[in-house]
Amino acid sequence: CVREKHFTAYVANLRYLEEAIDRPLFGLIGYEILKQKELLIDYGKALIAQHHIRKSHLHRDEQPNVSIDFRLSSHQPILEIELDDTRSLRVILDTASEDNLLQNDVDNNQYTIKNMKFLVGANQRQSLAKVVTVPSLSLTDMELENQECILTNLQHTNVEGIIGAPILQELKRFSINYRKKQIYIWE
Repeated sequence: CVREKHFTAYVANLRYLEEAIDRPLFGLIGYEILKQKELLIDYGKALIAQHHIRKSHLHRDEQPNVSIDFRLSSHQPILEIELDDTRSLRVILDTASEDNLLQNDVDNNQYTIKNMKFLVGANQRQSLAKVVTVPSLSLTDMELENQECILTNLQHTNVEGIIGAPILQELKRFSINYRKKQIYIWE
């Protein structure tokens, strides 16, 4: 249960998200709520928990195996990944994204098209996009193999990709500390 007093909330139509996940949504929790906390996501236990930075036992009980620096851009964590050991990409870590996305010019015909998928963007417009399998993707020293990614237009962003649920589920247990600008991963 998240309880906060005196914060700004934006009113938005979330119907397109409700339809996509086939569930009612009452809102989205974002940076304003989490900026003074550490968010722990544990896929193995199906758990999301927020920890107060100064009062948390999260790091005292068990040290994370990996720590990754990120920078914030419009309240979104931006980090770097290595694609096929040849190219560094700036990506957004998006815990709400059900897919991994790559800028469609990353393709360069080096990936085989697995299938096609309809995407619905924030503008609520549908577009057809290529789904490819990226053989090798590195997050610091963590090698993630055969990642499914959707090639789409990210030209109006300052990144070349978005890391979503498929990669985050492989991390199994991780936290995001917005104040320290760190992502911690426990193996």
